Amino acid sequence: MTERYAVTTIEENPALATEVAEVVRSAWPTFMRLDAIAGKYWSELDHAFPELQIAVTDAQSGEVVASAHAVPLSWNAPLADLPENGWDWALAKAFGDLEDGLPPNLVCGLEVSIAQGCRGKGLGALVMQTMKSAAKNRRAAGLVVPARPSLKSRYPLAAMASYVRWRNADGLPFDPWLRVHARQNGSIAHVCDHAMRIEGTVAQWEEWTAMRFPESGDYVVPDALVPVTIDCDSDRGVYVEPGVWVIYPSP
Repeated sequence: MTERYAVTTIEENPALATEVAEVVRSAWPTFMRLDAIAGKYWSELDHAFPELQIAVTDAQSGEVVASAHAVPLSWNAPLADLPENGWDWALAKAFGDLEDGLPPNLVCGLEVSIAQGCRGKGLGALVMQTMKSAAKNRRAAGLVVPARPSLKSRYPLAAMASYVRWRNADGLPFDPWLRVHARQNGSIAHVCDHAMRIEGTVAQWEEWTAMRFPESGDYVVPDALVPVTIDCDSDRGVYVEPGVWVIYPSP
């Protein structure tokens, strides 16, 4: 694995930033890239925390095949108390801590993207090993991840709290991404029911999903983990995505 792929950071090779951005763009549905917190802070990650923005390249071609983004946090409460608005909270807090001059003592992984055609090759595990090493190098108290289970979109009507309890015959999580975390010694702390909040007009949601929403109600849309609530009277669609806090022990 390590001979086939090379792992670097944007701090070490800023020229990879454009390719990393394309891998991220192609890996996620349109609406997932329109979170308001992401709109405010995402583009600043490479400048603020370049040492925690990771690129995995094919050792022969040099092509970016996977990426990961993480942020440092200042957190002095029990990890079991990490908040319900997991992903949005972590990204906003990282920049708030930076502005306030608070020394970070925790690393939070925000996302992992794997290029089409490169999935199922162990890159997720490689990236998580890299994140754990980054936390260790920073002498952080631990690594936390507001994880987005990769198959939850196939079961949008199942409660996340139930979904995370599903297990295979070997006792490992049913969800492939949660299995990666489990095999890397990450443990599920709790569900964060309001990890991301994405809002738009009805027309915007129709454009983002290639669907029609002729009346108000809850709609199952492609790649969403839970239904999207459409209110035609107020011309708003709201998607509140749940996540799962995964905690890694102190390095």
